[in-house]
Amino acid sequence: MFNRIVSSLVWLSFLMGSSIPCRAQDLPVAVPLDFQIYNGVLALMKFPVSTPHILIANTTLSTACGEKSGNPVLINGCGMFGPPVSVKEVEKTAKESMPRMSQATWQDFTKQNSRSSELKDVFQSPWPHKMSGVDVPQTGAWNSPDGAMFFSRVGFDHDRKQALVYVVFFSYMKDVRTTGNFFLFASNEQGHWEPIGRLSQMESQ
Repeated sequence: MFNRIVSSLVWLSFLMGSSIPCRAQDLPVAVPLDFQIYNGVLALMKFPVSTPHILIANTTLSTACGEKSGNPVLINGCGMFGPPVSVKEVEKTAKESMPRMSQATWQDFTKQNSRSSELKDVFQSPWPHKMSGVDVPQTGAWNSPDGAMFFSRVGFDHDRKQALVYVVFFSYMKDVRTTGNFFLFASNEQGHWEPIGRLSQMESQ
């Protein structure tokens, strides 16, 4: 279902409600901290379809390149920051677009995403989702899903009060674009994870 190599990339535009917080205390205690961030992203997504069926890749994106990188999808030969865009260029743009992002958060993000890793299904979505590996045939309603999501690993600051994640969404819905977005979250005094920054890295025309 997921294309291993993408030569001509299109990117979906998220319809976000930035005022929607992800409340850590509202989530089950068993949900790991990184999945609280993933679920915070899912809570922000809105679709024109009443009951969208969204596939989620069970392998994370990484900054590695090439067929042997382990990336679930390759964009210009790489999982993230594919040429002609360099890591340094992305870092500069991210800092300008998300001035509240700490250097420690960015450093941990790049460290965590040096290679791909497996994901378990601890996702909580307001619509049907299913985790799948690369090119695994789907059946029933999942044979023609409305979209496919690819997550990076989450980077945190030293106090684990700030988090950064990169999300690619391939849209199979009419008039809905496909995008790659950075999302920056912060935990407030009440322990609520709230979105405080977003950078659209790539988007279809």
